[in-house]
Amino acid sequence: VTCFKDDLEHGTPLDRQSVQTIISKLLPLLLQRGDFRLVCDLSSARVPLLKLKFEERIEVDLTCDNRSALLNSQLLKAYGDIHPAVRDLVLLVKLWAKEEGVCGASLGNLSSYGLTLMVIYFLQVQLKLPCLPTSAFETLGPGPAAAHWPCPLPMTTLFSQFFNFFAYEFMWGTEVASIRLGRRANAHVQEFRKLPGRNLQRLHIEDPFLLERNLNCVLGERQEKQLRFQLIDGAQLAKLGQVSAGLQLRLSSLRPAAETGYSSTLEAADAINDAYAAASSAASLSWAAQAARAASDEAQAALAVRHMHREHRLRLRLHQLVQ
Repeated sequence: VTCFKDDLEHGTPLDRQSVQTIISKLLPLLLQRGDFRLVCDLSSARVPLLKLKFEERIEVDLTCDNRSALLNSQLLKAYGDIHPAVRDLVLLVKLWAKEEGVCGASLGNLSSYGLTLMVIYFLQVQLKLPCLPTSAFETLGPGPAAAHWPCPLPMTTLFSQFFNFFAYEFMWGTEVASIRLGRRANAHVQEFRKLPGRNLQRLHIEDPFLLERNLNCVLGERQEKQLRFQLIDGAQLAKLGQVSAGLQLRLSSLRPAAETGYSSTLEAADAINDAYAAASSAASLSWAAQAARAASDEAQAALAVRHMHREHRLRLRLHQLVQ
C-alpha cells in the first residue's frame, strides 16, 4: 500500500524526512486498532516502509508517496490482465518462495517484486508473452490496450517449466532478466550499460523503470546459493510430478482461508484509509482470493493450482480529509 498526500500528476513529491514523519504518525493509529501488528519497522530504509500484518492473515507493506511503486503496480497489473495464467503463476511462485525461505528482502533474500519479474521474463522468452513498453506506464494515466496471449500450457506445466528454465537454461551470472527488453540478452550489451554490478557472476534482474537498479542489491551471497539450490530442487521434483512438502501444506491451508482472504484484505484497506488523514488518490493490495487443487494430466501426484488474483479490485481509494 502506498499513500499520497497530493495529486499524483501535479503534486510535489515529498522528501524522505517528510515521508518518515507521516509513517511515524500512521503507525500508532494503526496499532491502536488492535487488528494490526507491526512485523518490521523499516522507516529508516532507502524507501521508508512499515511491514504489518492484519488479523494475522494479510501481509501489508505500507509506504508513503512511493510513485515508482505505483508505476510498477500499473505495469504488473497490465501483464496480469493479459491472461489469468500470468497472475496465477506469479502467486504460485511467491507461495513456493515463502515456504522455502527464499523470499524477503529484509532477510537478504530476493524481493517479491524480483520474483514477479522473473516469472514474467520466463513467460516472455519461453512462451512469447507480449512485451509491454514501459514508456506507456511512465505516467499515471491509462496504459496501453490489453495485449492478447493465448496461454498454451496448463498451470502445472508452466510451474514445472519455470523451475527448469531458471535451474538449467538461464545463464546465471551473465544473462539479465529484463521484462523491459523481453528477450534474452547478455549483461554486457549496451542496453544494460546503467545496470550496476553487471560484470559480477550474480543473478541479474533489471528494474524496468529504474535502469540503474539491479534487484540483486538485496540478495546475500548465501541466500543466492540457497535460491539456486531450491530452483534446482523444484525442477527435479516437478519432473516427478511433485511439489515440495512445504508448498503442499501451504496450499492445503489456503483452501479454507480463500473464502475469507478477500474480505479481510478489504477490511485492512479500509483501516489504513481511516488512519491516513491527509491522503488522496489510490493504492493497492494483493491477496489470493481462491486456491484449488486438481490432478495433473501428466502425473496424478502433481498439484495444479489456480489462484484468482484480485490486485486492482482491492485498490484503496483514499479521500482528502480535513487537515
